[in-house]
Amino acid sequence: MRFSLVVVQGPDTPLKVDLPASGDLVIGRGTQAGLKINDDQASRLHTRITVYPFGLSVQDLGSTNGTFVNGRRIPGVERLASGDRIQVGNSHFTVVSSDLEGVPCGIDAGAALLCLACGNLGRGPCPRCGPSFLAPPDAIPGVRIERRLGAGNMGVVFLVRQTNLDREAALKVFPFSGDPHPERLQRFLREAKIPAMLDHPNVVRVFNTGVVCASPPPGLLLPGQTPGKAAYILMEYVEGRNLAEIVRAAGPMALKPAVDACLQAARALASAGPMGIVHRDIKPENLVLTLGGEVKVMDFGLAKSYEETGMGKVTQTGTFMGTPSFTSPEQIRDAKRADHRSDIYSLGATLYYLIAGVPPFQGKIHDVLKRVLDQPAPRLETVRPETPPGVCDLVARCLEKDPAKRHARADELVEDLEQILDTMRPMA
Repeated sequence: MRFSLVVVQGPDTPLKVDLPASGDLVIGRGTQAGLKINDDQASRLHTRITVYPFGLSVQDLGSTNGTFVNGRRIPGVERLASGDRIQVGNSHFTVVSSDLEGVPCGIDAGAALLCLACGNLGRGPCPRCGPSFLAPPDAIPGVRIERRLGAGNMGVVFLVRQTNLDREAALKVFPFSGDPHPERLQRFLREAKIPAMLDHPNVVRVFNTGVVCASPPPGLLLPGQTPGKAAYILMEYVEGRNLAEIVRAAGPMALKPAVDACLQAARALASAGPMGIVHRDIKPENLVLTLGGEVKVMDFGLAKSYEETGMGKVTQTGTFMGTPSFTSPEQIRDAKRADHRSDIYSLGATLYYLIAGVPPFQGKIHDVLKRVLDQPAPRLETVRPETPPGVCDLVARCLEKDPAKRHARADELVEDLEQILDTMRPMA
């Protein structure tokens, strides 16, 4: 399979570059770049595209303004699929597969099939995942997949249109690595509907859940291979950026927006408390700031149920799933025993990150886990000395090792954050 880059926005529009069959292509505005672009917001050697036999990847080369894939700033090497959009400075490129010549974006390729496991679009086996997860864009009744929005540890996210309501929505697809136990699968689908029970403006709404079966064309499957299956969640499409993307792109947030963002998230947690619902994966990536200034909390309860269902690729007993820098000590020790106070710890770590630009604990995963368990969290004022004492004290309370020393309930945290925000309003 061969790939091309099409400039769809920027000074060099319209430009199409055929990528080599293998090897690297460096993009930048310098004369040493393999693809020199006339973009003053690009660094001299900005980003590297690497092509290998079954796909390609992108890596930022320490540029000033960063490299973005599908609107998200990438921290390291990122795998690419056909239809992905790369931003370098003010220049936007779309990845096009040779199988889809003349179809640079969207899913309008007639007989083209979508890989449910990674989002690749093509007419042959997926170069990453093979043929098992191939399906047409309308494989789910009442939904037509339009394009891939992104991917994470648990699955891939698509922008879709609900044909019966003629509205945009987001579709999260969770491919099975094996054949999950039917009862565990049903529990996952049931817990995936938790946000629909909350009905709160700061929680991403869930419309439906289910299971979709892939339908690769006859002859593509090898002997012994069977069509793959995936669980899916159809949810509200939130146009905006998550808080981690905002901090990576612009640095630490100003104090008032950071407190306001966490206040909105705390209100979402407070709505879940009376129902006994614990999120278990509160972190900046799961808090989305909409274009209207609202914060939406994503993925209530999914991390735990996804792990226990055995749908993920890593399911051995004792494997840690989560984001260590934002995970409470008790959740690291035994996730099943973590209650709503674990979410309060995670939200405190998130507020620390938004203000400081770094999480309370940094380093390799093993080192971070040990520090979270054994070391007191550094005070916020040691990183941002100008932070008001009230904010520093609140964050320190959230990050207490002993859950009993934190706020007892999320609505208590809401009250404290509201009081802090009230003291800032005269200065706004």
